[in-house]
Amino acid sequence: MEELPKSLEDVIRSIATTEQRSIVEAVLNDILDAIPVVGEIAGLIRLADSIEKKDFTRALLEFGDLVLGFPPGIGDVSDILTPTNIIAYLLKKK
Repeated sequence: MEELPKSLEDVIRSIATTEQRSIVEAVLNDILDAIPVVGEIAGLIRLADSIEKKDFTRALLEFGDLVLGFPPGIGDVSDILTPTNIIAYLLKKK
């Protein structure tokens, strides 16, 4: 069974970078991303991190999440249908 982040550093790493180390972290980040404004800020930070790491697949996922997440109502549906962090985690584990 995968564990929750164990320390504040793990939580910050999980939210502010593209380094989700477990499916639990990815799910928690997708829940966070559904919160208005907070999710957009976290997504912008992860977009910058993915560009810095030259992870263009993740950058594209984050960019799409940001663009689709802004319109009220549509953003909520988008967050449910396209769980960016879970998709990125599963692609990374391939």
